[in-house]
Amino acid sequence: MAYRLGQSDSQQTFHLRGVDPELSYKVSEAGQPRGVFTGRQLASQGFPVRLEPEWRSGVIEFEAQR
Repeated sequence: MAYRLGQSDSQQTFHLRGVDPELSYKVSEAGQPRGVFTGRQLASQGFPVRLEPEWRSGVIEFEAQR
């Protein structure tokens, strides 16, 4: 889950911990596909999340691909 509080930036980049750098992860946001990223990308470059209106939340799912 990601949350945007009042008067905060609409976009944040989350650098994920605990992902396997050798695996790929299928990512979806609010049930819509966002792409496939490596664990290495998610940890080092991070995953950007944009929540336009203040006080909004979003559900982002990461599914490891073996």
